[in-house]
Amino acid sequence: MQIWAIGGGKGGTGKSFITSGLGVCLAEKGLKVVMVDADFGGANLHTYCALPKPARSYGEFVREGVPLNELLIETPIPGVSLIAGDLNSSGANPLTYALKIKFFRQLRKLDANVVLLDLGAGSHHKTLDAFLEADRMIVVTVPERMAIENLYVFIKSAFFRKLSPLFKKAGIHEEARNVWMRREDYGIRSMDDFTEYLSNHFSGFGQLFKEAMRYFRVHIVLNKVRDYRQTETGFAIKSMAEKYLGIPASFAGHVRYDRDFWDRLLQDKASLSRVSAARIMVDVCRIADALTEGMEEPDKLSGETG
Repeated sequence: MQIWAIGGGKGGTGKSFITSGLGVCLAEKGLKVVMVDADFGGANLHTYCALPKPARSYGEFVREGVPLNELLIETPIPGVSLIAGDLNSSGANPLTYALKIKFFRQLRKLDANVVLLDLGAGSHHKTLDAFLEADRMIVVTVPERMAIENLYVFIKSAFFRKLSPLFKKAGIHEEARNVWMRREDYGIRSMDDFTEYLSNHFSGFGQLFKEAMRYFRVHIVLNKVRDYRQTETGFAIKSMAEKYLGIPASFAGHVRYDRDFWDRLLQDKASLSRVSAARIMVDVCRIADALTEGMEEPDKLSGETG
């Protein structure tokens, strides 16, 4: 099974919509899906599944230690279950280090082929930690300048968070800090230059970095595209991540803006599963196809998904 984390730098880009849409598309492919609302303080994923306020939520795992498999809620979407977000949360991310380890251990034991983790917006270090634990790291943005700048900060922060323990393991934490502080003296103009310098001058770091980045890839989803020319924004973000951060990235696809659909969605989230969503869901399912490339077909998957 795989865990897919859906994150981003700014609220209002449609992360929960993309998460729920991916859930529908993956289930249509015959996969068993669990969606987890980890947007602390802004839990709303249940509404996209046409469910009322849930009686049980993720908060019971945090506060009372209730196992995640006991918090699963069946949705009207065949093949899709939900672990609802904590509607009583103050908005602070409650995942301590110990809880994070326990959380992901239990996620991987769920009876599912794919777990979709809908994260809150922003670059809080605990949000970044959850993002980095996933098998597929997906970021959602819209073709607007502020949203793109926030997304770049999110990706950069996640990369820094990934590097930090490598510095400690290689025993070069202070050296790396000094090089970065004096990066102009070393001719370092990007994060890619920075990691290349450390790899060339500290052999221990080079091997650790190579291993850590083997499966590291960010998948970009562009939402609410009004003009086909705006899709170029997705490729530009991909190039920016690769050129300035040295991060492998892919543009997984875009979702067209449909004003009538979004007006209906604001009034009734259940419209996601109706025929009225057919046009916009074509785009989401293309993204799901791109993200599942390389996964085994459902009939070839082992029955022991944990």
